[in-house]
Order: sequence, then C-alpha cells, then structure tokens
Amino acid sequence: MPDDLTVSSAATGLHLVAFFTERMRARMSDAEAVKRLLQVGIHVQPLSQNYLGEATRQGLVFGYGRLDTDDARRLISKWPIA
Repeated sequence: MPDDLTVSSAATGLHLVAFFTERMRARMSDAEAVKRLLQVGIHVQPLSQNYLGEATRQGLVFGYGRLDTDDARRLISKWPIA
C-alpha cells in the first residue's frame, strides 16, 4: 500500500492528505477506498469530495486531531485496501 499513496508535504492543520498514485486510481476510486476502510472502523474522507468542479486528484484525507496512538496502530493493522 505505501507505494500506492503519496503523502502531502504540508505541515499544518490536523489532517494528513494521501494522494492516490495512477496505479491506485486504476484499482479503485477514493470513494470506494473510503467505503472499504469504513467497514473496519477507519473513518477517512475522499479527497475528491473537496473539489468544486470535476475532481482532478483522488486520495484520502485523514483527520488525527483526537486520534490516540494505540487506536491508530490497531486500526492500521486492519487496512483492507492493500
């Protein structure tokens, strides 16, 4: 999975954006990835929903403002879109 995402280099805010590579976009949309992640309790948002017009990039928006480290480890071990 790490080869299918490129993490944004922005160092502000309480979220992380991971952009899909072309290979990942060929496998599924960010909306589909969000549905799969939600099934195991991982709540993220599809980047594509943030565009006013047609989405030019796909990815995942992870909020981590209230995320406990132990919870993060447990949830990532369930990652279903590898």
